[in-house]
Amino acid sequence: IPPSGDVNGRIVLDGSIKTKDGSKILNDPVILTIEDSSITNVEGPDAHLLIELFSQYEERAQFPERIRKVAQVGFGINPNAVLMGLPVLDQKTFGTAYIGIGSNYWFGGDNKTIFHGDFVFKNPRLFIDGVEFRP
Repeated sequence: IPPSGDVNGRIVLDGSIKTKDGSKILNDPVILTIEDSSITNVEGPDAHLLIELFSQYEERAQFPERIRKVAQVGFGINPNAVLMGLPVLDQKTFGTAYIGIGSNYWFGGDNKTIFHGDFVFKNPRLFIDGVEFRP
């Protein structure tokens, strides 16, 4: 689902992430700070993997400010899926959620750029306007 309005907050990634060399299951969480729908800070032992990934695309993008934009938020609902280190599949695992970063133009959003990556977290707690949302 492409977000409408501004996205602000912190996302604790503890599932799987895309990297410039592929993808991986996280052993330690990576924390994203999001302000005005853009990632403004990345923390954690593997933070460098996301910073390198974003930088790689920002260097090539016509509009580098679009690379770190929140593109979508979704929830895993497949009870037969398991975390395996491939975010495109992991995001379907029941009890997970994911955040898509970068382009969302091709599925109805307004951010068009050369990058789209999905990042998975387990046991999500999502707050919309201060109210917890449970899928």
